[in-house]
Amino acid sequence: MSKLNGFIHTTDTDPETKKEATKKELLAKRIISTSKAYVQCMGKLAKQAEPRVRMNKRKPKNKKTKVM
Repeated sequence: MSKLNGFIHTTDTDPETKKEATKKELLAKRIISTSKAYVQCMGKLAKQAEPRVRMNKRKPKNKKTKVM
């Protein structure tokens, strides 16, 4: 078993140590996967929101130029 940044990597074939490691590993994987999913979701939301914001910013500029 080797510890790397607090994450335990299972390289042992010992069943007892492996059980502990797999528990912690699963928990770590779960945390990582949820954070990845969160980041992906936020990225998608940001991408969706960007063009709308741009359009909203552009519209008043066009109106001003048309009025003048």
